[in-house]
Amino acid sequence: MTVLFVYCWDGFEDSFLKKDVGLFPEYFSKVCGEPLESVIFRSENNKNYISFVLNFFFFRRLLIRESKYIILFHVSLRTAVLSFLLKLINRKAKIIIKSDISISNIKYFKLREKTLKFKLIRYFNKSVDFFCIETSTAIDELEKNIPDFLGAEKIYLLPNGVDFIDVRDVRKDLKTVTIITRDDSMLKGFDRIPEVLSNITSDSNYKINIIGSLTDKTKEKIIRSNNNLNVVFHDVKNRKEVFEILQESNVFLNFSYEESYCFALIEAAMANCHIITTPVGVSKDLNAVYKKMNVVDYNPEVFYQLLKKTCDNENIENDNVLIKNKYNWFNIVSGFNNYIRGQ
Repeated sequence: MTVLFVYCWDGFEDSFLKKDVGLFPEYFSKVCGEPLESVIFRSENNKNYISFVLNFFFFRRLLIRESKYIILFHVSLRTAVLSFLLKLINRKAKIIIKSDISISNIKYFKLREKTLKFKLIRYFNKSVDFFCIETSTAIDELEKNIPDFLGAEKIYLLPNGVDFIDVRDVRKDLKTVTIITRDDSMLKGFDRIPEVLSNITSDSNYKINIIGSLTDKTKEKIIRSNNNLNVVFHDVKNRKEVFEILQESNVFLNFSYEESYCFALIEAAMANCHIITTPVGVSKDLNAVYKKMNVVDYNPEVFYQLLKKTCDNENIENDNVLIKNKYNWFNIVSGFNNYIRGQ
């Protein structure tokens, strides 16, 4: 028997399975003790989704029949139809959808509740055994707005974990602040950075680390907002290097308008940072188990006052022990596997 991972969108890169949510199939396979097989849609091999499905079911029928668990990503018509077809061939297989669903996704579906597409997704979703939702906020929004879309009995809260963390005792600088963002999406809230930094006084001696891909125009605007600040831009893509910067920081600021999850919040908690964030992604769930955190609606003055209060407090206690266990991929997937076996 195998664990079969099927990805039915173009643009997939092999590196996707080595980080973030892409680690779920690998860890699930390890916990189950079953080998992992992957079937990926690539446009160079298939002209479109239909040709991918036809080739998949014609050439990989035996693999489908031998699969004990089948993992799909995202809630969509593609995955719903695929789930229905997979069940026709292997009724015993457990179909798991790792949803990666955001609040805007839920609003999108709600607005299209009376459309044929929505009704088809809801119908074909009956073939799915488990919908793994990453945050309790998303689950609450689903139950409030479209309660019968997935089926409450099939929903399981399964947060994303981290696996590279090497937590060390590092001396933190009280005045060091880190922000992770990018300016290719307005949802990341990069436009809010100058509003908060402009409030910082010249005698504060803050060091502001800004990690992520930013245009020169955005960088210039941030610098001009407060010429007295020590702002360091890091175009870092290696997650371990990012974590090293977080470990040396006292405060992590997150300005996002929306996030489906926001891994950076988990990483900041692992690094024992004090977190000041907008109420996005996993913030609500993390705040329930991590004391050094402020979740507030965005207001530049409120953010600044919280930042000032935190940086003036010399008590840097360690509060990340529970976080390291709760957001460990192996622990997360083991809990889900036990849940499945108990059904």
